[in-house]
Amino acid sequence: MKSQCDENVEALKKLLPKSQVSEAPTWKNDSISCSTKDAKAELQKDPMNLRLILQLGSCYAEDLQWKQSFNVLCRGSGRLREISDRGNQVEFATRLAEAAMHSSQCQPALAALQEIEEPDPSDLDNTKRYMVMLCRVHCSRKEHGMAMKAFHRAIGICSFDEAVEILAQAQEDLRKLGGFDAAHAALQHRAETDADKSKLEDINSLRDLTLDGIRDIESQRERDRPRASRLMQRWKSFRVGLELLQADVRRGGLKAALRGLVSRNAELLDLQCMTTSAVALFSLWSFVVLLRMSWADQQHPEQQQH
Repeated sequence: MKSQCDENVEALKKLLPKSQVSEAPTWKNDSISCSTKDAKAELQKDPMNLRLILQLGSCYAEDLQWKQSFNVLCRGSGRLREISDRGNQVEFATRLAEAAMHSSQCQPALAALQEIEEPDPSDLDNTKRYMVMLCRVHCSRKEHGMAMKAFHRAIGICSFDEAVEILAQAQEDLRKLGGFDAAHAALQHRAETDADKSKLEDINSLRDLTLDGIRDIESQRERDRPRASRLMQRWKSFRVGLELLQADVRRGGLKAALRGLVSRNAELLDLQCMTTSAVALFSLWSFVVLLRMSWADQQHPEQQQH
């Protein structure tokens, strides 16, 4: 039976942006859902329809295909005021801002939100959505003061429970900016009952449920392992990587081997199997091995003739 704390954490986890708790699909056949394919077919019939642009961009976002989502939603940039429905207008702007943010396009992310008028505070849902995204965008731009201003404006029109939900949605971005403690303290002053204080403390547990939090925990465990054990693990990774490299050269040639090398190095860093310096050394050694194998392949026909 789940405790009240566990139930609170599970409820808060559902509020986290999908990108914080799920990895994007890596295989081509799994990267696009059926709904995305249908939305793409509809948009091809009417390429400048803002409703269909939003529909396809949202589908790509649900699939965590951020670059595709950004490229599609950019078609509506500069035209958001043409959308008559205020809710759809805010949804389009925030979708575009989020896709731009995940595509390392911080300026277009802010421009998308500035293109429309801020929702009226009486429109609670749209105001919360707009201000939370504005806070996250300013966090990505390392604008501490503007991010905290947007956060305080968001929680200022909400009840305590709604303010906790807002903090849950923005907590990872605020942590990266260094503003989470201040945001947390702002809500502590509004916690009146023990239940309120418990909900607020449960926010701290969300960090361990996000992808970045899990990576940090694994990284800390790796640092805490005995040095000999870490070196042995990295040596095994090094040996396996070299064997795969040689197999790639025999199977697909130099270009295929280089592509595989880049992909595996990224995986090694993500998995914390090797440090950045170790991966750099592995890359250098692998490149030398590739050159030697390529040179040997070129010399082999001559040796056969002799």
